[in-house]
Amino acid sequence: MPVINDWKILERARRRAGKFMAGSLPASGIKMTALLPEMAMELKDGGVLAPAMVHETYAVAEIGADHILLANGKRLDVSPQLAGEIAGAENIVVAAATLGPALEARIAALFAERQALRALTLEELATAALFELSDQVSACIVRMARKLGHGASDRYAPGDDGVPFALQPVLCELAGAGRLGIGLSGSGMMRPVKSLCFLFATGKGLAGRKPVRSCQTCRARERCRYRAAPPRGIAA
Repeated sequence: MPVINDWKILERARRRAGKFMAGSLPASGIKMTALLPEMAMELKDGGVLAPAMVHETYAVAEIGADHILLANGKRLDVSPQLAGEIAGAENIVVAAATLGPALEARIAALFAERQALRALTLEELATAALFELSDQVSACIVRMARKLGHGASDRYAPGDDGVPFALQPVLCELAGAGRLGIGLSGSGMMRPVKSLCFLFATGKGLAGRKPVRSCQTCRARERCRYRAAPPRGIAA
């Protein structure tokens, strides 16, 4: 599938970052909140933010008790709970997305210039932008499924409940993440850092399902200050 890079995420990310800061940061958060408009403008005018997504769809040959077998022979080991949740799926959609390498380079440069407050503000804004991109990519996948008369499962990322982190290299390969310039470190971490990959199950057997934000399946959900609360359905 072609690379999709026409995402409108900056303004929503700015508002989201403001909520993050207002809700959980110490006094320095007040200064960072004041810097948000300036840093958002830098992203807008400086060509630093480059959100992009690529995805591929694979037919399902079998959903076993603890695995998904794709028609191309690739086996994805998952938890029995996840396998049960996607029973009846006809396809697996694997997606990868990134904000691009220039963003983390700019953050590193600000730290090197001893502009820590600006760097931290940009880091918060980047985190919010990745959350926003994740939500918009998810909504895009759901819309595509519904156009075919299919339903879609929740989104599942490596490291979430049910999806071993060890699947990250496999999912990145299946999604075509390399086309976005995404690579993996020796430990499996994605580079650029502000990148992600995840999978969905789709099919007529999942029609009527209402996907929810992945906070409910994230292992960090109890301690994460970015958590969406309460979880709500992804807009289609």
